[in-house]
Amino acid sequence: MATYETVDGIGKLCVMERRDMQLIVKNIYQILHNPAAAKACFAARGNVDWLYSPGGELEARSEVAKWLDRTTFQEFFETKVSDPEVKAKGYTFSDNFFSMVTSEKVKAPKNFPYDLSARSLPNLWPSVGWFPMYAEESERNQKKFANVRGGYAYAEILGHWGLLRIDEINGQKVGAEVGMTVQAVNTLYPYHNHATSELYYTMRQPSCVNQFKTFAIRDTN
Repeated sequence: MATYETVDGIGKLCVMERRDMQLIVKNIYQILHNPAAAKACFAARGNVDWLYSPGGELEARSEVAKWLDRTTFQEFFETKVSDPEVKAKGYTFSDNFFSMVTSEKVKAPKNFPYDLSARSLPNLWPSVGWFPMYAEESERNQKKFANVRGGYAYAEILGHWGLLRIDEINGQKVGAEVGMTVQAVNTLYPYHNHATSELYYTMRQPSCVNQFKTFAIRDTN
């Protein structure tokens, strides 16, 4: 159930009543029940020059990540970012990435049947291919806070960027994107708006459980 606040009070909606959410679940089950067919769509994507490795201890512990030998976050911030403040935030993000994703504070949500953390998946997390998408030089990115630009990365497992790229199943287009994000402490993901529905699960114990009291959106969102 999603809760939203309106001028008339509190409203709730079931996110699974949305057709796009239903299709995501359908696609995931189709993949899980047809592993051989899905595997044919898998690629390590080691030749993609805009997918990066966190580097450091996370990469050092994975033979797969070392074999892929992606450009590291450290090298990315050194060569692709000119803003000194973003660089500094990026170096700190890189240095702390391993502890951020392997800490004992990383907890799978209670409704998850498996632990999906980097502790349980020591090859996937360093090898998947991460993209510090807001750190790159662009007019759009320059409007964001430096700590967000240097302290955020996204990795996609299933989707157009991901390791598992499935265009369609039984003639039906697959729009699902499933991945993970890592975000530095003391950063607030920028408010934004787009037509695509997004659902996030927090995999780390929050420092401030009741920090946000209300969040107002339109009920159609």
